[in-house]
Amino acid sequence: MREPDGRLVSRSEFENAITLDGKESLKLVLLRDNSPGLWTVVLDTVSPLTVNDRACLNADPAPWPCFVMESAAAISGPAVFKNLTFGLVAGGFRLSGSAIAARSGQINSVETDLERCASLVAPSAPCTGYSRTSFTRTTLASPVAVAPSQQIAVTVDITFN
Repeated sequence: MREPDGRLVSRSEFENAITLDGKESLKLVLLRDNSPGLWTVVLDTVSPLTVNDRACLNADPAPWPCFVMESAAAISGPAVFKNLTFGLVAGGFRLSGSAIAARSGQINSVETDLERCASLVAPSAPCTGYSRTSFTRTTLASPVAVAPSQQIAVTVDITFN
């Protein structure tokens, strides 16, 4: 978490685990039944927090999860931040990006989503009629508090060790 001037406010590290949908996505991509599309990192609140604890806003404006997406993503809106990058790390890959909190809130859920596209769609291309599935997810033991205008920087390493 960073203030608008770049000063570090807090840093949290945690483990994300592959979900059942993530295992299914991996299977379908490896079998070539689906093509991998774009990645998204979702910063949200889950029980015992409520939707009123969310740090971003939708167009209404109502509290909404923050969506950190690749620049080619087809959707847009005030809760969508198209700056997610993709790179290699030892034993896997890294997703990095950031969101700007629109309001005071808390984050206690971090999820990576992967678009599952038709098998004829080129990998990492935006696709229509896709299924965006949860690939990894974790619920944080201690929520991360955010204030308006703070930068929520997120880095997710997905490794196969």
